[in-house]
Amino acid sequence: MQLCRWVLKPIGIWHLIYGHFSQYDRLLSVILIVTCLSTLCFVLIPSGLYTLLREKDINVKVKLFGPVGFCLTSTIKYCYLGARATSFGKCIHHVEDDWRAVRDEDHRKIMLNTASTGRKITMLCALFLYTGGLAYHTILPLSSTIKVNGSLIIRSLPYPGYDIFFDSEASPAYEIVFCIHCLYALVTYNITTAACSLASIFVTHACGQVQILTTHLNNLVNGKRNDDNTTVEKRLRVITRHHVRVLRFTADVEEVLREICLMELVAATLIICFLEYYCMMYSKIDSAAYAVNWYDLPGHKALNLVMIITISHYPPKLTAGKFFDLSLNTFSTVLKTSVVYFNLLRTVTE
Repeated sequence: MQLCRWVLKPIGIWHLIYGHFSQYDRLLSVILIVTCLSTLCFVLIPSGLYTLLREKDINVKVKLFGPVGFCLTSTIKYCYLGARATSFGKCIHHVEDDWRAVRDEDHRKIMLNTASTGRKITMLCALFLYTGGLAYHTILPLSSTIKVNGSLIIRSLPYPGYDIFFDSEASPAYEIVFCIHCLYALVTYNITTAACSLASIFVTHACGQVQILTTHLNNLVNGKRNDDNTTVEKRLRVITRHHVRVLRFTADVEEVLREICLMELVAATLIICFLEYYCMMYSKIDSAAYAVNWYDLPGHKALNLVMIITISHYPPKLTAGKFFDLSLNTFSTVLKTSVVYFNLLRTVTE
């Protein structure tokens, strides 16, 4: 739980989930929660209104739907983590009780391996989020600064919509908004990493308990080596109790994670679709080049359009490891293939 605790404490959720906290911890959590919610609203409200109501260019709308949608889902997940803190705490205490109850060295090794897997998943999630996300909020705005007529400087921000309140390009307003956007990035990535961390911890722990249950079943008939003090009835009683405990834990985990998993699935799918749509807009370049009055150009200058048309036949696409294009056809193929594999496995195992 160390990495999970590290990402939950700065957003004020850890003490609500874990349950053991003092008056100082309660006050600190309230301050952090108010700060995080204020930061999220500072980005979500202006940029959301700008995207939905003020921006008229459909391409720009699609481009902004990704980050604005991520902000919205992060805010919802943050509120959900706070609202279901007791349920998350119940699952965490269940994991603690399992660690306190383990006595067998082989079972402890299984739990250590699964816990290590959950930790690696959390680290991988944090690595992708913080490296890519912080680059989007820092390097991209600073690198897109434009100087006009040698004196006028146009400075962009990751999220627009502040011009109706104040001049966001003037100092020190730009610097303040820029710093708040960086703080917002840390908050949102902590929220997403925390959700992924909790899911990975609970799921890998459940997998470890299933493996332990499997070892119990393998030793049901003859018992474990160097353990002649148990009978088949006792071993069966242990298996039954352990099985029921695992089923209760998985039911609690499914109940507490179902909304987050649904939100992640829908949000990720929509964001990928928006990105794919934005990339596919490049495919219209060849049509635009072909539709111009190229026959009015003097001499052989119309041939210069051939290269543009040729390159436009290969628009940039999002790929999965450069093996598959992320498109609706690929998504449908993956669903169909997964169903075929599922039926094949079910047929083989029956």
